[in-house]
Amino acid sequence: MKKVTPHLMVDLIDSFPPEERDAARRDLVGLMSPPFRELSCRLQTSKQPGPILLAEYVLRFGSAKSVEILLEAGADPNDGRPRLLTQLTNAAFCRDEGRIEKLEAFLAAGVETDYVERTERSPPTPLIGLARSKLRGVQRYWLGHLLRAAGAPPIATNDYELHVMTKLLAELRAVEAVMECLTPEDQATTRTPPDSYAALVEAVLRREDTVALGRLLAARQEHKLPIEFDATAALGDFLARQAGVAQTPQQAAFVKLLIEAGADPAKASEAGRRAVAPLLNQIRAIDGIVGQLSQAEQETVKAAPGDPAALVAAVLRSEDPVALGRLVDAAQQSGRELGFDPTAVLITMATQIADHPIPPKRAAFVRALLAAGAKMQSPAASGSAFEIALGHENHELIDILLDAGAKPDQASSPEMVFELMRRQGLPQLPKGQRRPATPSRVMSYN
Repeated sequence: MKKVTPHLMVDLIDSFPPEERDAARRDLVGLMSPPFRELSCRLQTSKQPGPILLAEYVLRFGSAKSVEILLEAGADPNDGRPRLLTQLTNAAFCRDEGRIEKLEAFLAAGVETDYVERTERSPPTPLIGLARSKLRGVQRYWLGHLLRAAGAPPIATNDYELHVMTKLLAELRAVEAVMECLTPEDQATTRTPPDSYAALVEAVLRREDTVALGRLLAARQEHKLPIEFDATAALGDFLARQAGVAQTPQQAAFVKLLIEAGADPAKASEAGRRAVAPLLNQIRAIDGIVGQLSQAEQETVKAAPGDPAALVAAVLRSEDPVALGRLVDAAQQSGRELGFDPTAVLITMATQIADHPIPPKRAAFVRALLAAGAKMQSPAASGSAFEIALGHENHELIDILLDAGAKPDQASSPEMVFELMRRQGLPQLPKGQRRPATPSRVMSYN
C-alpha cells in the first residue's frame, strides 16, 4: 500500500471546498510529518467521535477533485466497512454538491459494485443503500443510473428492501424516460443542483418537447417525485417565445400539458391571451375528438401528444363517425390538411366489407368518409369503392354510395347496378350463403 506524502496532503487540502479547508489543515497536519502512514490509515478528526479512514474523511468533507487525487495516489476504492461506496449513498454522509462526481471518480478507479456485505445497521449493497436513503432530487436518479450501468445488482435481502428497491427502480425508469427525450448536452445540465429537479424541468421546458413534458408530469403524479415549477410562468415564457410563429398541433399539446400542470391562461399578458386563444380552440377540438374514442385508443393518442398522425390513425382505427366528423371540422377550421386520403380509406373499407353486411356504425363511418371528400367513383371505373362493392354484389354498400351521389350510368355494368337496387330492403348475404340463382332472376335472391 502506498504511503501519504506531504505533497499529496498539500494537494488534498487545497482541493477541499473553501469552507472545509481550515478544518482539513488541522485534521490532516499530523500526516505531513514522518513517519509517513499508509493511505489506508485511520485518523482522529475534529468532526467525528472516533477514528475514520483517510479515504472516508476525504469522501465526507472533500470535493470530487479531492477524491480523484486520493484515488490516483493509490487509495483503495473498495476500503471501509461498510464500504465507502455504500456510505456515499447515505444522505447524511456528505454534502449533495459533488456527490455524483465522487461516484464517477470511484467508478473510474475500478470500484466493485456487485458486492453484498453484512455489516450491522448498514445496507448490504449500494443500490439498497440508495433505495433506503433520504436523498432528494435528481442526484437520486444519477446515482442509481451510474450504479446500474456499472453492474450493481438490484437485489433485496428482505421484504422491506424489496419494497424500497421496487420503488427506486420505478423512479429510475420514469426519470430515464424523460432523459431519453433530451440531448446528451441537456442531460448533463440536469445534474446541478443535485438536490432538486429544477434543472431537469428547465431542460424540458427549454426544448418544448411535448413527450418529455408529458413523461415529466407522469413521473410527478405516479411516483410522487418533488418536481415543482410555476406552470403559469412557464406558459407565459412559452407564449412569448412563440410570438409571430405559425401555430401547430405540437404547440397546442404543449399548452394543454402546462394547463394540466396548473397553468392559468387568464393570468397571461394581453398579448399572451391573444396568442393562446386559438391554441385553446385547438385543444377543445382535439379533446372532443379524443373523447369519442375508446380508452385504449385514447391512451395511444396520449402517448404521442401533438402528433396529428397518431390522432388520425386512432380515429380511423376506431371507425367512429362522430370522431371522424369532428376531425374533419377541426382541420377545416385550422386551415390544415386533413392528414389522410379519404378516398384511399374508403377503398380499403369497401375491400374489407366485401360481400358482408354493414353494421350501422360502419355504414355511418362510410357516410362520414364521403362527407370528408372521399371519391366513390373514378373515370377508370375499376378500383373505385363503387366498383369493389359492385364486384361483391353488396347492395347495402351500393345503396349508401348511390344516396351519396354515385352515378349508375358511370359503372362498368349499369345493369348490375339496377339489379342490386332492386334488392333494397333485403338482407345482405355473403355469396357463399346464397342459394343458387334461378334462370329467370340471375341476380336475385330466392
